[in-house]
Amino acid sequence: MSLLRGNTLQEKNNEGHVEGFIGFVLCFGFLSILGSIGTWAMIKKDGNPEQSAYAERFGIFVGLWAPTFFILSNRLKSYAAESKL
Repeated sequence: MSLLRGNTLQEKNNEGHVEGFIGFVLCFGFLSILGSIGTWAMIKKDGNPEQSAYAERFGIFVGLWAPTFFILSNRLKSYAAESKL
């Protein structure tokens, strides 16, 4: 009966791993925002126009990772909720 409901020991163990991974991915999203700002500020210190343009492009590139991590954490959260049903 427990096999039909999805309450096996292996599935409970997988749920814990998924929930732990959700927090990990969410932290990566916030770290990419901070990394984007930090990268932009560190590279832009030189004052060279080429270096400044590179800093802006690279900061935007790193900042674009944040939505990816947030979407991934949301999808994993919905996957974990579905697996509990």
